[in-house]
Amino acid sequence: MRRIRKDELRALSVFYAEHMYEIEPFQSAMNGINPQKAKFLIAEKYYGQLVYALYKYADIFVSSSNSSGDAAGGGGMCGDSNCDSGNGGGGMRDSSNGGTTSGGGMRGDSNGDNGDGSIADGGNASGMGSIRGAIIGINGKTNKFLSYVPIVFDILRIAFWMCSFTEIRLILRNMRPYNEVRDSKWSKKHIDGTPYYFALFAIDKESRGTGLCGEMLQYFFDYVKTVRPTIILETHTAKNVPLYEHYGFELAETKESTDSKITEYRMIKKL
Repeated sequence: MRRIRKDELRALSVFYAEHMYEIEPFQSAMNGINPQKAKFLIAEKYYGQLVYALYKYADIFVSSSNSSGDAAGGGGMCGDSNCDSGNGGGGMRDSSNGGTTSGGGMRGDSNGDNGDGSIADGGNASGMGSIRGAIIGINGKTNKFLSYVPIVFDILRIAFWMCSFTEIRLILRNMRPYNEVRDSKWSKKHIDGTPYYFALFAIDKESRGTGLCGEMLQYFFDYVKTVRPTIILETHTAKNVPLYEHYGFELAETKESTDSKITEYRMIKKL
């Protein structure tokens, strides 16, 4: 486990897009959109956030297949990851479809797909190898706003130059339930001070059941202990709640959209 390098951000955006295409809120947001285009939008959304904000202000850790800096077995921002071998992969507070990527970048001369639903591989970042797992966390004191940037804004920023007006309207409509349950201040009701925000977590399908999940989380928790006494996360998948409880999180509250399509589970871990 190690901190990511700037030249690896494109590979990381592709890794997250492949792993998070099937999860909430992205599954809802992209309902009715061509799968290849949807994955490209998600990857571009993350690349923009990584380059212009997260790389500067957030803590980004990766475990890769040939990184000499990784701890044995993998070593060490709140995504939902089902860490066992049977329950999906990493994701943004939700379980993923477990797709894998070679860690390559997007093709700059096409819509970025391979024709089979996967994103085109533009070649691995030098010395990186295949990404096995990644964690993104945000220290609230550094820049709390980063943890609550509306996903809809990022998607639409990209959608305007590659989607039809009908598709944009569809994405906006699809995002309503998710936007309804979002609340950047919910933790204030339960803890004093500013918590550390566990933003994203994803693990490669082939690495599940190997102990990598536990090793990465322990590495991450040990680091957060040095900067904040409390971690918060949100997940939109019910089966991830007991997973996080296993790692010391407590369910603080839930919020359901009026149409019952999305429930946000809000969790806290005291270190």
